[in-house]
Amino acid sequence: MKLYLTPETLVEHLPTLRDLARSEAEIKQFGDTLLPAVTAHLGRDFEAALVNAKSQIGSGALPTNTLRSAGLAIKPIINGNLGEGRATKLLTGFAAHFRCLTMPVIGNLRNGSLLLDLRSLEAPEQLINQLPELCDKLGADK
Repeated sequence: MKLYLTPETLVEHLPTLRDLARSEAEIKQFGDTLLPAVTAHLGRDFEAALVNAKSQIGSGALPTNTLRSAGLAIKPIINGNLGEGRATKLLTGFAAHFRCLTMPVIGNLRNGSLLLDLRSLEAPEQLINQLPELCDKLGADK
């Protein structure tokens, strides 16, 4: 409760408030830093793009408020060798690998992509440092 006596420092001490107050420009800057690193670790079956996103906020049964954000959309590359069913299976497995990292990464499967909303990421290095572990997990699937 003492934190609330100095409201100007709340963002420094409360991670959730810090996430809510983060600017869209800062979030997009994280994405610009992450995109080349993530793309380099995806392998030949996936591609990534920086996209506009909306972070869902609120609580209870109907958290309907959103904040503008940015995210990484990762999707399988569909070509002659990879049909829709196989693409969905690859994407589901890929999402599971992200959840099994040392610091789990939770995304949303939406419109044929795994969307990683970057609003709650403290620093791009948190994800970049785990990319070798992700590669190890992907290599085990081959």
